[in-house]
Amino acid sequence: PLVPALCERPGPAPLLPPLLGALMAGSADAREAAARALELVVLHTPAAMLKAHAVQVAGPLIRILSDRFGAPVKAAILAALRALMGAHAAVLRPFLPQLQTTCVRAVGDGSSRAVRLHGCRALAALAALSPRVDPLLTELAAA
Repeated sequence: PLVPALCERPGPAPLLPPLLGALMAGSADAREAAARALELVVLHTPAAMLKAHAVQVAGPLIRILSDRFGAPVKAAILAALRALMGAHAAVLRPFLPQLQTTCVRAVGDGSSRAVRLHGCRALAALAALSPRVDPLLTELAAA
């Protein structure tokens, strides 16, 4: 269900700076909470209102996922990325190589079943975005 306040201008714009700030510079708990909040914003905002912000949200999510954080932070970020991929596939095409590497690493994460599960779900969403799955399968086989 959509949140009425996110359906009209300015949409999610006022929520993004504090959430992205917490994601980029907060403690591990703050990063996890910010990622979960971003997932909810993506899920409850109409695609038309979120389209202009999709790249602004995707970049920090990918960047933070490559850092060394605990499993809860990684799982929350992967869930947010999956929601974003489902809502804005076309806008995220420039991020395909980074998303692919990120998801493959998550699938191979030996420390957390939750990260692997969210990685698999994100990888499934990513496969739907990718025009060719050959590179994805090659990277999975090499991992």
